[in-house]
Amino acid sequence: MKRLNIHDVNDVRLDNYELPNPGPNDVVLKMKACGICGSDLSYIKWGGLGREPGGVTALGHEGAGEVLSVGSEVKGLAPGDPVIVNPMATPGLIGNGGPEGALVDQLLVRGGEKGTNLLPIPEGVPYDVAAMCEPLAVALHGVNRAQTKAGQKAEA
Repeated sequence: MKRLNIHDVNDVRLDNYELPNPGPNDVVLKMKACGICGSDLSYIKWGGLGREPGGVTALGHEGAGEVLSVGSEVKGLAPGDPVIVNPMATPGLIGNGGPEGALVDQLLVRGGEKGTNLLPIPEGVPYDVAAMCEPLAVALHGVNRAQTKAGQKAEA
């Protein structure tokens, strides 16, 4: 299996990767789509995020995939379910300095939970479109923070 990792400043490699053993609360996904975010490009320029000396930063947090397996304690998810990954609602901060990144063949989602860090993809929505959920959430967050009202215009 392969995973995209940052090794140093402007040093990105597609490395061999072994999926960690999933626990009873974990979910394994077959990744189908993953965006490349502006923050990923910044992490590359900086040489990684949360990277120990000699270690790597796993890339990718705008992901969508299909559930391959679920731990014995996971409720509401089953193999074959299409899901979006909420990377910041996982114990591992997927693609943001944690141990996993979504630019990988198979992704371990630690503490997988439907509706929190794994969101069902509605029927008919392609994986590449579903992977846009995270960047759209960023835009929506900006709109919400601006407290705009219907009909209001931006002014310089």
